[in-house]
Amino acid sequence: MGQYHVIVNIDKREYLNPYSFGQGEKLMEFLWDGGYHHAMGALGILLSNSPGRGGGDLQSSDREFYGRWAGDRIVVAGDYANLSDPGESEANEATLYTLCRASERPSVLDGEVDDPERVPKFRNISKEVLATILAAEGSAHDEFLDGLAFEVAAYGFTAEDRYLTTRVEAYKLATGIYVREEPLFAAKVKRIRKATRDRRSRERRRYNLPPNNRRANAKAGLSK
Repeated sequence: MGQYHVIVNIDKREYLNPYSFGQGEKLMEFLWDGGYHHAMGALGILLSNSPGRGGGDLQSSDREFYGRWAGDRIVVAGDYANLSDPGESEANEATLYTLCRASERPSVLDGEVDDPERVPKFRNISKEVLATILAAEGSAHDEFLDGLAFEVAAYGFTAEDRYLTTRVEAYKLATGIYVREEPLFAAKVKRIRKATRDRRSRERRRYNLPPNNRRANAKAGLSK
């Protein structure tokens, strides 16, 4: 299946979850997928030791997360790690990845440690950092909406998807607007869905495939 990762600040007991940025947790899924509003862009902001002093820097009145991790011990922690690996500690009883996931789903510690209440607690700050980026950079705002619109157009909008919900909450934190009430977002989703339908129709005509809907298939005698 491959190894999954989170980006952990050992000193502040905070972490970034690539899923919260709409990316996968495998290294090849989030390392090369660039952009301000992705995990590596967020890491760059957190590690910057002189933010906002020159051209090309992100500019924002909210400076809480700019350089927040500069000088700290940072580990890209995988779920295949052992307690003897660099950055891990046998005193924790569980790996950094497990401890971070436990902050989102405490049940992952069941059977892993003797006393879950005594293990270090880590906080996912992905939403707050993403909100800082979206509030500061117009191009990141537009690209973020594009990516979210493609995902919603393809898979729908479900509150049960906590990683989608994280991005929606970050957008509201940055703009004060619930993304489904953003006219620009609604227009993007509608345009993407129409383009997808048109592309599929062209492909079906090109390859002489039957229409992909129940009514048309029933009329053509292709379904019961």
